[in-house]
Amino acid sequence: MKKKIAILLTCFNRKDLTIDCLKKIEKQKQIEGYNYQIFLVDDGSDGTGEEVGKLFDNVNVLSGNGALFWSGGMRLAFKEAMKWGPDFYLWLNDDALIYEDSLYRLLVQGRKLVEKGCSGILLGSMEDPNTGQITYGGKVRASKFSLSKVKMVLPDRTVCLPCDLINGNLVLIPKIVADKLGNIKEVYTHGLGDYDYGLRAQKAGFQCLVAPGVYGACSNNKVEGTCRDSQLTVKSRIRMLEGPVALPPINEWLYYTREHGGILWPLFWSKSLIRKWFPSVWVKMREK
Repeated sequence: MKKKIAILLTCFNRKDLTIDCLKKIEKQKQIEGYNYQIFLVDDGSDGTGEEVGKLFDNVNVLSGNGALFWSGGMRLAFKEAMKWGPDFYLWLNDDALIYEDSLYRLLVQGRKLVEKGCSGILLGSMEDPNTGQITYGGKVRASKFSLSKVKMVLPDRTVCLPCDLINGNLVLIPKIVADKLGNIKEVYTHGLGDYDYGLRAQKAGFQCLVAPGVYGACSNNKVEGTCRDSQLTVKSRIRMLEGPVALPPINEWLYYTREHGGILWPLFWSKSLIRKWFPSVWVKMREK
């Protein structure tokens, strides 16, 4: 019997990019040996869902209200996919330009882990299309005195490597992990939902592993035009602190630090109060 793979995506206002991503899934070499369904959340965007419905037969298009963002959209896709009962769940960002054999290579690694009794979350690393530097994948904490200081795990060519944190760009989750952890936590709107999921998996006894090699191209999010851009006025950057896309809201950061900060969580939490009470100080501290 073919293994069932649920591929989860969420999108907002980048129709061409989303459609290109779905076409790349269809072109994946050797994935025909799997029974896969795509669950795409169109979060109230630019008609992406309608266009996808016309072009693809195996995409389940779900509609959002325009305020789901990444964690909310992926949570909805995850919820619907669970009803199908897949053997694996695959998180995929629509801006990840996956290579032709990426999904197959990741699935092969995932099945090997399951067969060895080492079930866990498996990540496919992304590289910058121009420089070749690793941009997304697995991370480790760079300091025990900080939850936000992290460094990338550079993938090995042949073996899986452990990591502390997961980026949600390309993530393979076996059924046993999803059954144990459930969905992405409701508390998260945009960021931290993927980090939290990986940390919860490790607390439950599963591993988070960076798969061998590189699986696609995806540039880092640009600093220009954001609250970290020193070329903008401090006043403009303070205004950009609002909203879940810029930074995790204070209440969500509080939940995250209490869950994963250990006995030092009050220290990690208190640092975020600088952003709330002294935003001009905070933005200057975070200049690019």
